[in-house]
Amino acid sequence: MIAAKTYELARDYKAALRSYLAGAGEPALQRAFELGRKAVEEGMGSIDLALVHHDALANNLVQVPNLEEGMRVAKLGSNFFAETLAPIEMSHRGFQDAILTLKASEERYRTVVETALDVIYTLSVHGTLTSLNPVFEAITGWSREEWIGKHFIGLIHHEDLGRALSMFEKTLRGEIPEMFELRVVAKSGSILVGEFKATPQFQDGNVVGVLGIARDITERKRAEERIREQAALLDMTHDAIVVCDIAGKVTYWNKNAEQFFGFIAAEALGKHVSEAMMASDAGEIPGAFDSVLERGNWLGTIVRKTRNGKEITIESRWMLITNGHSFPASVFIVNTDVTERKNFEARLMRARRMESLGTLASGIAHDLNDVLSPILLGVQSLGRVVQASECPGIVQSIESSITRGAKMIKQILTFARGIEGEKAPVQFAALFQELKEFASGALSKSIDVRIHVPSDLWTLHGDITQLQQLFMSLCVYANSAMPQGGVFTVTAENVQFDQNYAGMDPEAKAGPYILLSVTDTGKGIPKDHIERIFDPFFTTTASDSHLGISLSTVLSIVKSHEGFVRVDSEVGKGTQFRVYLPAIQTHELAVPHSRKRELPLGGGEAILVVDDEAAIREITKATLETYGYKVLTASDGAEAVALFVEHNDEIKLVLTDIMMPCMNGDTAIRAILQVDEHAKIIATSGLTSREQIEDVIGRDGISFLPKPYTADKLVHTISEVLRKS
Repeated sequence: MIAAKTYELARDYKAALRSYLAGAGEPALQRAFELGRKAVEEGMGSIDLALVHHDALANNLVQVPNLEEGMRVAKLGSNFFAETLAPIEMSHRGFQDAILTLKASEERYRTVVETALDVIYTLSVHGTLTSLNPVFEAITGWSREEWIGKHFIGLIHHEDLGRALSMFEKTLRGEIPEMFELRVVAKSGSILVGEFKATPQFQDGNVVGVLGIARDITERKRAEERIREQAALLDMTHDAIVVCDIAGKVTYWNKNAEQFFGFIAAEALGKHVSEAMMASDAGEIPGAFDSVLERGNWLGTIVRKTRNGKEITIESRWMLITNGHSFPASVFIVNTDVTERKNFEARLMRARRMESLGTLASGIAHDLNDVLSPILLGVQSLGRVVQASECPGIVQSIESSITRGAKMIKQILTFARGIEGEKAPVQFAALFQELKEFASGALSKSIDVRIHVPSDLWTLHGDITQLQQLFMSLCVYANSAMPQGGVFTVTAENVQFDQNYAGMDPEAKAGPYILLSVTDTGKGIPKDHIERIFDPFFTTTASDSHLGISLSTVLSIVKSHEGFVRVDSEVGKGTQFRVYLPAIQTHELAVPHSRKRELPLGGGEAILVVDDEAAIREITKATLETYGYKVLTASDGAEAVALFVEHNDEIKLVLTDIMMPCMNGDTAIRAILQVDEHAKIIATSGLTSREQIEDVIGRDGISFLPKPYTADKLVHTISEVLRKS
């Protein structure tokens, strides 16, 4: 048997050597190696292989014509043996040992496959299942016999078929796809989620099948869904929820944490919690960690500046989370923004300070009244004695000053104790004649005082002492705002608010008002400070610490008279306080009751109303529609220009605010005039700076309507502009 095999090997090996010597190269080497490997598998030893080679080489050498060629053939034959039969250095017994080792390895592999907790499968190049391990049955409920020989696609959920086929085709191209997930239909009809890894199987350089592993992750997916639901609930809270590991690295960061500290979750995860929470004190967070590890919890209040520079006060609660073996696993942190609460507490403390000051002021006022009482009585007695003298005016002036001082003391008591002052009809124009002298004396000599108050102002129902205090407080502020001098201007006028204006301003009511405007050309107030200037203890410098109390007095007096205050300011240019006080109409000519001016009706003309305040847009739209106009609205300049371009032939007039975000009114007006140089435009604004207004209306075809405007003023202005040729 061996001899026959040796003969066949010798014959074929000679042919392979001959081909190699003739230039066949690699194919001849591969053929000879396969012959040797097959011979060893069938029991031939390495000595037999050497004899076969010797015989084949001798057979070729006898055909060599000369010695030189013989040397070349012998060398090539030696190389041929070294690359084919020589590597097969094993005896028949060694080969058998290798077979046994291989069989043992295969048995171990089979045991691993059969006992694996994951599904191990193989596919043919056609997609049919060629093998499945037992766990497939336990997970899916199907038997292996039901699916071996069938296409795998029948197991896949219909919505995942595209992905499954795509991954299969990718594997057949010899690629190893990344791990992917597919839904699998169990025998019961339930849906399982599997995590798949597929590897191409090669033979002779060609893909002959697919080996795959599938892990059941259904429960993990359900757990992840529960975690997402819980995380969504945590995102709905008003607290910043942070979880970190024992090393302090952030592992969870909810939506509110993003708002609190300025880092989005992707930025915060992996950072140390002290960095993510913007800790200013390097020892603060480690101290909290030591405390929570020692006692299981920590509670403290910390002040932070967020990434955006905003200062917030946080009440932080830390709790240690342990694992199933009671070992520390993570730290759960709940951060509550208590900035508003702390501010309220601070305001409450300030109120208590004011109450204490009030108690002190009450005592001082009581003592001053005791001092003034005899003086006043004495002056009145003196007045009777010198009635016939040449200077009765002096006594009267002293008495008037004492009486005014007594009223001011009463005013102190009013603010200190919350006592309501006595209100009566007040002639505002007459009051200001007296206050002119006070302003000239109270303000710096470098300040130019200009007071313009008409004589036909309506009557005001109020406390004259409080109104004097209001004016004095505004003078104090103006004096502080203009240390290098400037212009202090006071004007007053009658204004009538209708329902149209009342709808624009929540503090306004329909009816008559006296508008007191007090303007300075001082340093101005930053925008972020305007809302706080009426706080009694708000100040930006120690030297201005009295100004908060001064302006809080203004607001208190105005509100006690059922009025309201508006402040306009620009840093470096000055500030204007506009005080609106409800009035009693006493001049019939100012606001006649007998007949009302008829408002002109529109003829369906299209008006484009542009304002960034929705309330103003809507109430202006409603008013104009009532009077027969068709109205389009825009919330900023950019939208206004787009609407004007679209409806150019239809729009007859543009009513636009000047100060707006995105594109302001001035820019929008320029753009509209480029589209139609004859466009009719009315600019509106609450600005009182004549320079800014003239910059806008200094062009042909543009009118100006100051805010707030009444329906009467609005409709008449539009009618007049439309009538212009």
